[in-house]
Amino acid sequence: MGFLYFFETTMDFHGTNSQEHIDTCLSTYKAFTESHLGQTEGGIRQLWKIPGEHKLIGVVSVDSPGELDTLINFTLKRSLGDKISTVFTPLRPYQDFAATVGATDKTPVECAPKAGLHYLLTATVEYQGMSQEELFKIWSEEATAALDAKKSGTILDLWKVVAQRKVIVIICVDDPGDLDQISFDLPIMKKMGDQVHITCKSIRHVTEWIDELKKQIE
Repeated sequence: MGFLYFFETTMDFHGTNSQEHIDTCLSTYKAFTESHLGQTEGGIRQLWKIPGEHKLIGVVSVDSPGELDTLINFTLKRSLGDKISTVFTPLRPYQDFAATVGATDKTPVECAPKAGLHYLLTATVEYQGMSQEELFKIWSEEATAALDAKKSGTILDLWKVVAQRKVIVIICVDDPGDLDQISFDLPIMKKMGDQVHITCKSIRHVTEWIDELKKQIE
């Protein structure tokens, strides 16, 4: 089993012209997609662009944490030098965490992908005034609902951040208002919404962004 990490890569275009800007973007994409990580079941699992920002986000699986140094020092830095910076956050599969709080077994849940608007959600959960047992009971209901949403294709994937009460979710909806409705209907929001803090970023398929860049240099 590989080790999962969420990553956020920021590209620095200070002092570059438009062609150098495009070259940096294309080189960054190539460095990620052609990286040879995790010979067993590793590699880039997710790769997305944040619209309006010089950032890529995604999830990578490696056979050992040391492979992240290989990715940075021998793949990204060799190609791009100091033009990019990357932060990694360790993850665990959400269905594995769901089993911890008593929601389900560890059987992987497959997603049925669909077209629509994509968002990256990060939810941080507090539990002031309640016991851990009470938190786990609510989170168990939440985990069941989340994995059902993954089966339907609404949630593309989700992960638990290791050693933190934080969940990272990639979600697909038809309309921005759908995202509000989904959040209102979540068991954890209904029962302890004042202790759940959610950040939201619009994301797009990285291949769409790359295709647009390539058209600019044709």
